[in-house]
Amino acid sequence: MEPKFMLQPVDESKVSPEKLRSQADRLRAALWELYYLPETGLLYDYRTSWDFEHRFDHLPSVREIAECKPNPCGWGSGMEDSMINAGVTMDALTEACLLTSDPELVRRAADIFKGMVNCAEVHGVRGFVARSISPRDGRSVFPESSRDQYTNYVHGLWKFYHSSLSDRVQKAKIREIMGNICARLEAVITPENDYTIPRIDGMKIHSTVCKMWNVEPHEAARLPMIYAAGWDITGDSHWFNLYRRYAEDALDQSQNLRTMNYVAYALYQMQCSLDVIYHLEPDAALREKCKKAMHLAAEYCEFNGWNVLFGEFLCDYHALPPDWHTVTDFHGPPCGHRIPKFPYAYGDFSRRIRESWEAPLVQLMAPERNISTRQVRLLKRMLAKVEPENVSNITPYGLLAPYYMALNRDSRIFE
Repeated sequence: MEPKFMLQPVDESKVSPEKLRSQADRLRAALWELYYLPETGLLYDYRTSWDFEHRFDHLPSVREIAECKPNPCGWGSGMEDSMINAGVTMDALTEACLLTSDPELVRRAADIFKGMVNCAEVHGVRGFVARSISPRDGRSVFPESSRDQYTNYVHGLWKFYHSSLSDRVQKAKIREIMGNICARLEAVITPENDYTIPRIDGMKIHSTVCKMWNVEPHEAARLPMIYAAGWDITGDSHWFNLYRRYAEDALDQSQNLRTMNYVAYALYQMQCSLDVIYHLEPDAALREKCKKAMHLAAEYCEFNGWNVLFGEFLCDYHALPPDWHTVTDFHGPPCGHRIPKFPYAYGDFSRRIRESWEAPLVQLMAPERNISTRQVRLLKRMLAKVEPENVSNITPYGLLAPYYMALNRDSRIFE
């Protein structure tokens, strides 16, 4: 058995701004070298080999995708979250461009945008956002998406559209894509469909992750956010009227989070949906409701940040996930999908890295609210010590978004 790979202890009070800047550059370089494939324009989820040439051998074949193996969402296949990855990366790039005029940011944003366009168009179904695309043929996609993919996708497109990174041609394409997304959701998100996004072929599904309305409080603003972004980007008042049909109810629900420990990514996606609404809603009373909900999400995330530190010395940051083809143990939600079950060590370090940036990011996104000193320390700590080349999945990349956003809030925050 290989020994555990520990990240070196760091005293965050002694970490210099130069060290953090160097680490951010290191993360950006590793992100593109290890996880980005220019053939599809996508960032893939994890590696199953330290050998560069074989790092993506686990990605499913064209035939396996056609047969919905390992499941119709591609959960566990390494092709499940490319649009979440794209949205978070676009968030980081649009924040970084406010700090520097580095031309690399324009090029990298164009790289990410290429993949986002591909996931909206390669399959030929207008308004459907695929999770990812197979690099085997550059076309094959799993038939089921999710509300999480749409959330980060639309939030990333919206920020890119309003940034200096996008040009006239890209903005026109975003308007086209957002018009198609809104039109499709209006057609399919109905009581008859249980407010659920169908499969790419139009077949009804039973997965709750595709449900867009009558959902949990932290998910309530997802649908109206998409319509709000559609109105803002296309200028079509029809989408504003549709947004307003859901907005007030969604904001009321968002202020009533359950008394429970939410995973940080759920609160981050909640914050993404509210972020769009807060910046676009013209009514002061609704904006105030939105702000209260965003503050609530930030309060909840304080626990997630602390929880990262608990038992950290037991964590193996070098754990390598197995090729899903070799997995014999499966788990699954009530919809019946069989999801390959990976070792605890892999999921443990992934959660710790992920929540170390999601928690401060949720706080930074809350308007008129300061991020807690504890969350700044946590962010500095993980950013300073993470070694992306020695981590087997893409989770460290998310540290870039709160890092750049924090600097935009206060240039002296890491001093």
